[in-house]
Amino acid sequence: MSAPIPKGVEVLVHKAAVDPAFKADLLERRAAAAADIGLTLDAAEAAMLAAVPAAQLETIIARTSVPEEHRRAFLGKAAAAMAAALAAMSGGVAAGFQLQGVRPDVLPPSKGIRPDQPVPPPTRGIQPDRPMPKPTTADRVMAIVRTQCKVADGQAVNRDTKLAKDLKADAAGIAALRKEIDGQFAVEIPTEAYKKIESVGQLIDAVEKAIKDKESKPPEKKPLPPDRIPVDGGVRPGPPATFGVRPSTD
Repeated sequence: MSAPIPKGVEVLVHKAAVDPAFKADLLERRAAAAADIGLTLDAAEAAMLAAVPAAQLETIIARTSVPEEHRRAFLGKAAAAMAAALAAMSGGVAAGFQLQGVRPDVLPPSKGIRPDQPVPPPTRGIQPDRPMPKPTTADRVMAIVRTQCKVADGQAVNRDTKLAKDLKADAAGIAALRKEIDGQFAVEIPTEAYKKIESVGQLIDAVEKAIKDKESKPPEKKPLPPDRIPVDGGVRPGPPATFGVRPSTD
């Protein structure tokens, strides 16, 4: 079963459906376009938005409609108003990035389909039963880098991007980036390894190595508390049995 589209991305798609200028900006700059309207995407949302091919995203936008009474909210620049309008709309989003908004009653007739049967909306190359591809480690790392390093609008981030030279990341920025990386991936990259990282590609490689090392490491066995250590043979230690012979008192 496909996962539902995140609400933040849903707001962007609906705004792009009524605002051509924003649509062009979203296709070009993705998460940076969201920041322009005051919409903060979490790392997973930003990674998912970055992973969608431009042609597919444009198709999704084209298949999205906004009721006339809510268009004004999406034509503005207040993300909060757009989210409120989205919540009030009776339509919405189907699983796996297949947005509703195509009316079956106005679709062109299809050959070979009986008129008394509902006509499925055209998918235009999108398979609604196939979930969105899961963001890769590289996608997630680059999304975190853009957020933590406050990458300027329109500035590209790829494996060759230098953290200090290109993104102007200082010691405090690197520390915040490290904390976010370790928390998002539940890993701990050694300090010495971080000191050698200069580019985004090296950071991605370090994260992938840390994940691999964590998965290959056997689970740590915790010692049993003293009160739960089993006694040999299940017999509690005590004085030896005398078999009815009273010891001599001499």
